[in-house]
Amino acid sequence: MSEDDPDEDERGSAEADEATAADGQEPAEPAVTAAERRRRAVAARRARERRLERRSSGGAAEDGAGPAEEGESQPAQEATGRLTLDTTPWSVVTLGGRRLGMTPLVNVELPAGTHLLTLRNPELGVSTTYRVTIPADGRVTRRLVIE
Repeated sequence: MSEDDPDEDERGSAEADEATAADGQEPAEPAVTAAERRRRAVAARRARERRLERRSSGGAAEDGAGPAEEGESQPAQEATGRLTLDTTPWSVVTLGGRRLGMTPLVNVELPAGTHLLTLRNPELGVSTTYRVTIPADGRVTRRLVIE
C-alpha cells in the first residue's frame, strides 16, 4: 500500500471479495442476469405444474402396461414419427388424455397419423387444441402462440 493513493485500500478490499468469489464462495449479493432469472422462473413454473399434475392424477403412474385386449394392436409395431413443439406462453401438452409434457417438447415419439393435441396453460387459464399430422419415420416442428 502506498501513501500516494488513498483509494488503494478500498480497491484492495474489492479485489479480495472477487478472489473469495473465485475460490467457490458466493459473494453476499451475486448479480443475477436476465437469462438466469428466466431459467429460475421456468424451473419454478415447471415444478408447480408437476405438483398440480400429481395432485390431479392422484399420483398414479400412467404407464399403460398390461395385457392387450382382444382386437387391440400392439403399439410397438406401429409406425412412429417425432414432434418438436414450442408454445408462447408455455403449455402442458396432452394427447387423448395422456400428458406428453410441458413445452418446449423436443423429439417426442408419437404414432404416425393425425392427432388432436390439447395445449393448456393453467396459470393464465388458456386452453386450445391443435391438430398435427405425424408422418411415419418423419419429424414435425411447430412454434405456436396460444391465446
